[in-house]
Amino acid sequence: MTRTRLMRGTLIAALACAVAIITRPALAENWSSLAYIPNTQVSVSFDKTSIVKDHGLTRAWFLFTYPIPVTTAESYVLRSYKQHEIIDCKLRGSFTAAFIAYSDADAHGRVIDTWTGPTAVMPALNSAIPGTMRALMIDAACAPPAPQFAPLPPLPPAPASTTPPSSSAAMATPGVTPRAAPAIGYPTPGSVRPLP
Repeated sequence: MTRTRLMRGTLIAALACAVAIITRPALAENWSSLAYIPNTQVSVSFDKTSIVKDHGLTRAWFLFTYPIPVTTAESYVLRSYKQHEIIDCKLRGSFTAAFIAYSDADAHGRVIDTWTGPTAVMPALNSAIPGTMRALMIDAACAPPAPQFAPLPPLPPAPASTTPPSSSAAMATPGVTPRAAPAIGYPTPGSVRPLP
């Protein structure tokens, strides 16, 4: 086997693995409601755990569920489908990389059809028109992650009490000396800091 053939075979295997990884649905699905389309009664969700950002692109899975089975132009009947979008957040455009149709609601039941998009380096992006489903999908996938907050510093020790404990308080809880609550040290608005 020549070196060129070996390299070509390795490249093809690597591309096949990359396509399989990119187009597979997330293993731990965490669907969040995104929209409801009144005229078709379709509910749309997205999987927060599927959002992956690398090389200036964002990838995310979306779930569309119909209230009743729907017959497509290709003559198959589906109730829900997952759509894998590859998004350019800066250009506000996306393209569909994969599609999986299911017989039941919420991506359950039999897989009716699958489709994987072109494997070109960068297919043409479909621009998002404001107020459309595509714009909502891009907004959901491109939203910055919720901030993580740093723990607050420990509370300072309470000042020593200058008044002796009352006899009734000492009797209420044997062995415990009551003390005044510290006047400082509790979080106030603006004192919680996001992690860098």
